[in-house]
Amino acid sequence: SVMLVGSATLLLRSYYNLTMVERGFDPDGVMTFHVAAGWSEDRYRVALLQTQLLSELSELPHVQAAGMTNFLPAPGGSLRYSVRVSGLTGPNADGSITVGMRSVTEGYLRAIRAPLVAGSYCPALRMEDKSRLVMINRRFVDVHAPNQDLVGRTITLAQESHTIVGVLGTMAEDGPAVSPVPFTYTCVQAGWWPDPEYVVRTADARALAADLRQIVNRIDAKRAIFGLRPLG
Repeated sequence: SVMLVGSATLLLRSYYNLTMVERGFDPDGVMTFHVAAGWSEDRYRVALLQTQLLSELSELPHVQAAGMTNFLPAPGGSLRYSVRVSGLTGPNADGSITVGMRSVTEGYLRAIRAPLVAGSYCPALRMEDKSRLVMINRRFVDVHAPNQDLVGRTITLAQESHTIVGVLGTMAEDGPAVSPVPFTYTCVQAGWWPDPEYVVRTADARALAADLRQIVNRIDAKRAIFGLRPLG
């Protein structure tokens, strides 16, 4: 019996380590969900909802981090854009670089334990903050700027200039079966996306579900919560 238990433990640990290697982030203990909000709503009101919700979730004793993103890592779940980086000439005919893109908050990166390679994570931006900041992944550096430090460089995406604040380890944004591509992670504040993917790292998923309902009911009882599930 002892041998069987030991073997099972080693098997689970090996599976967990393999998952980490394939994905590049840690989904274990992470829950995701939606709180209903519409694009036609007042964006400031939505921002207040998101700010208060994340603040109260982060204060729960069983929660380690809470944040938001527009899309979760998933097969076929990545948008593609062309960007330009100061001092670099990309492979596209116009000198641009094709990348995948996510919009993220600091809490999201910490919730999935996104590995930081250089620089810093996205800062915790306030609603009124107009800073345009972005992170890139290691794959971006390896393909387009090997042995170069891109932190502090200007990157132009969606016709707006952003400052690169950090480099993340390469994560399987399109699923473990797809070769990773250069990626950018735009640092955003509450209200930029009315119906984001909320992502929470918790030690107690059942307690989170109960606390989440209470918090949302207290903030705005008319809001629906849906899609609560483990990230993994």
